[in-house]
Amino acid sequence: MITVKQIENTFKITFDESKVQIIDNVFEKPKSGDFLKLIYSIHNLDVEIDDDSNTTIAHTKFIFRTDNDKKNITENSFWYLKDIKCVYSKVNFDSADDLAYNLEKIIREDNFGKNLKNISKFISVAPSSSINDFLNQSNVDDFSVTNIMYNPKVKIAPCDEVKFDFEIQLNGGNDTINLSIEKNSENFTFYYHILDQVEEINVKDIDQLAQVIGDHLILLNQKYL
Repeated sequence: MITVKQIENTFKITFDESKVQIIDNVFEKPKSGDFLKLIYSIHNLDVEIDDDSNTTIAHTKFIFRTDNDKKNITENSFWYLKDIKCVYSKVNFDSADDLAYNLEKIIREDNFGKNLKNISKFISVAPSSSINDFLNQSNVDDFSVTNIMYNPKVKIAPCDEVKFDFEIQLNGGNDTINLSIEKNSENFTFYYHILDQVEEINVKDIDQLAQVIGDHLILLNQKYL
């Protein structure tokens, strides 16, 4: 049987702290069943695809079942958060080495759902430049985005309560807008915190996230700045 210590060591090696913004874990007691859940939560993982390219995985979770003494896992499998709003996938493994292989395979192959991929792509491909390109194409020249930082406020949250938090700096850092993106049953809700106000905007999809945020910033700039 694989021990919890082996799981911990595998995660330390696979998700080196130099490559991930936040990694944390917690044990939880499920509503039913004689076991505990060991949950690893990861934010902003930098992944090297090859010698010339990197990508980012915004967020995922890995869940193992352990005994109540927190010493051994009770089955050789784990569940990982494949997409936003509690879309999980189960993966079986045979040993600690096989666990490491499967973790790396998920990350290397970017085996995640559409919505999580959209957010991850936005983070990884120079988000401020992407929005500024959209603003230039829209002939907007009265403001620009200086920097966008993915800044998760909560390390571990229930999967149906996960929000993606960003700090958006405009005009050389003179203006700051905080953004939280949340998925509900039908829409994505964008919460913009600006000048002690909160603007709430719903959108159907986030396929073109830089354009969506750019459109919203144009409205917010006209209203508040």
